[in-house]
Order: sequence, then structure tokens, then C-alpha cells
Amino acid sequence: MSVPKVVKPSNSPSQFLWQDITEYVQPPTAEEDKKLPKSKSSKIPAGKARCIRLFPTQEERLKLRRWIGTVRWTYNQCLSAVEKGVNRNKKDLWAQCLNAVNFMDNAELKWVMETSYDIRDEAMNDLLKGYCHQL
Repeated sequence: MSVPKVVKPSNSPSQFLWQDITEYVQPPTAEEDKKLPKSKSSKIPAGKARCIRLFPTQEERLKLRRWIGTVRWTYNQCLSAVEKGVNRNKKDLWAQCLNAVNFMDNAELKWVMETSYDIRDEAMNDLLKGYCHQL
């Protein structure tokens, strides 16, 4: 088995080795020539992103704003509870800030129940993640 020789990309030697390495173009091998042509697929290549713009209706905009407001409020309620001494775990925060019983008795907080539990739960999880990564 022979070791291939490294050939400089140009006739003039550069001042830095890293330039020689980064500018080097590897010649094609016989194995690459035998490969089948790549078929076009709709899959996005790794490292690329596709931007999608949404155009919600007025009703959907209002719903999104309510949800975002409820998430902000829930996050702040959980933060306040932790600062007051509630344990930083899901069970205790759920009982203090997310349990439906807390909102049914208070007429001012019935708007919280209009937002899905899963959305409010993610606000609590975001707070817990923040505390985990802070330490």
C-alpha cells in the first residue's frame, strides 16, 4: 500500500502552512468516478434552514397574543413562588401555579384557564431549565 504524496496547490510556496492545507484541492479518485449520480431529493441539507412565514387571521393573532401573555404570566408566577420558598420541582410548582383548582375559585384568574395546560406547563419547564443551566 503506497502513501499518496501531498502536492502544493500552486508553484509558488506560501508563507503559511495553513494556507497550503486550506487551498489544496484533492484530485478525484477512481472510486468517486464509479459512484452513481445523486438523485435530487426534497430533503434540506444539514446546516440549512428554510424560512416559513405565517399569515394568521385576526382571530388567530389574538389567540397567540393571549397564549404568549399567559405563558409570561405563568413563568412569572412560578418564579415568584420559587423566590418565596417553593421547591424547584415540577410537582410543587404544578400544585402552586398550574393546578386548575387555584383558578376556579378566583373570578379574576379564569382567563388563565382559556389557555391550554400544555402551553402553561412549558412556561414552568422553561423556568426549571433556566435554573438547571444557571448552576
